[in-house]
Amino acid sequence: RVVAHAAGRIRGHRHVPAAPSNTLPAVTNPKTAASPRGGFNSVSVVKPRTSRSRRAEAMDGATEEPTAMTDAAEAPDGAIRRPGPATIDPAEAEAENEEHSDGYVESDDDGGSSIEEEPDSPNAEAAADLQRLLDAHEAPFGHGVSTHVETVLAGGARGRQAAQALKRAAQCCREAFTKPKMGKKAEDDLSATAEALLDALLDLWQAEHDDALRDSIARCGEAWWAREQAPFAAPRVLPYLLVRALSDGATSEDVARCATSASMLAPVDLDDASAAGLRGLLASTASSPAFLRSARGKDFVAGVLRGNTLASSAAHQSVKKALPSWTQARARAAGDCYKRAFDSLAKEGDTESFEEDYLQDLARAFLFSKSKKLASQLKSLLDSALHCSVTGTKVKRACVERVYAPLLWRHITAPNNECRRRAFEVLGTCFPIADPDASKDVSTSAIERQLTLLKNALTEDPDPSCRAAACHASGRALATCWPKLAKGPATHMLRTLGATCCRDST
Repeated sequence: RVVAHAAGRIRGHRHVPAAPSNTLPAVTNPKTAASPRGGFNSVSVVKPRTSRSRRAEAMDGATEEPTAMTDAAEAPDGAIRRPGPATIDPAEAEAENEEHSDGYVESDDDGGSSIEEEPDSPNAEAAADLQRLLDAHEAPFGHGVSTHVETVLAGGARGRQAAQALKRAAQCCREAFTKPKMGKKAEDDLSATAEALLDALLDLWQAEHDDALRDSIARCGEAWWAREQAPFAAPRVLPYLLVRALSDGATSEDVARCATSASMLAPVDLDDASAAGLRGLLASTASSPAFLRSARGKDFVAGVLRGNTLASSAAHQSVKKALPSWTQARARAAGDCYKRAFDSLAKEGDTESFEEDYLQDLARAFLFSKSKKLASQLKSLLDSALHCSVTGTKVKRACVERVYAPLLWRHITAPNNECRRRAFEVLGTCFPIADPDASKDVSTSAIERQLTLLKNALTEDPDPSCRAAACHASGRALATCWPKLAKGPATHMLRTLGATCCRDST
């Protein structure tokens, strides 16, 4: 019979997806660079099997069948058939099961498999020594804790005793990092213990215990980073936190831990080839529902979008790939991430590349998308990320002008009906599209030009949907900017709407 040995089969364990890389990302400080270690592996699942009690009931109620030799005599081809259930002695089967038992037992309650407790550790004696050391001293660091931890880890950290001892050591480390610094000997022992635990964090993904030990080690690393920004912790803790927050069962606390640890990206060289897996995890946050649901998650995604070029570009592509399957609400949430990233860059005065690479790319996709559904999702995203009217901030209105100036005026008279209609939608939402820093004469000329485009489209555009879009855009423009518009063109447009457009039956 099959016996469950793989990690994650303990009842109650939460499935976590595999990380895309099995190497640690490089850190900018070469002294703290990590050697490649094992990566995250996905957890397999064992199908439930029939319990002994149900097998016994099946055997008791079965009708007697011929033995294998009798079957062979009666079979026309002389084939040897397997013995039926009546030929198996239940006492012998029980003895055989006990002989091959390894601590995993079956439950008679639900017919499935369960685990009474994890099997003993192969290095249980070393784990017991570590546990006694931690219990014997109120402040154990300085008494060789790191040596005992390395001895336990050398045995594979498998089994109940090793898991409990290492978990206790990680908790002691975390508590020590929240207190004032100790003497040099104790601090060296504390740092060595934390390094040993964190260095094994990725390898422990394959160990035979639940996530509690890994989480305790990760929290130890978070406390170490919070106290002294230890570069050793960053490339080991952050991937674990991201994988946890990107899993199907992620909670708001998982996302908040990632947001709190966002500064761990500082010492990591994301341009290095070894950081490809971490870049993939960062990119996935931009399309993760867990991150887009919370304000702290949006702040984290905004940090990715305005950060490293490779990571931000991958995050942008992740959004574009996931956008067709999103709801309008999720598209607006993603747009809020772009808005937060732009606002942060605007304070630093460095928005040019962000506008050209991301915002203008989304605007171009909206104008020329063949899919109406995708265009609708892009419009929702851009309404949240970029679009604003005359009531918007000066910085945002200038951004709208720079993004749409190379696109809108060329295509608002394009032969493609859908392209013209979408251009009128943008013009109505963002009217007037003009540089707020330009002179009064330039601004007035730009507004008059846009009013002329709308007035001509109201009656002269051959497509009914474009005329309807022009009507909506004209109404929004008049409603939001009436005091700032020249009375002649504005009055003429209003009369056209009331006298001509309202009678257009097409």
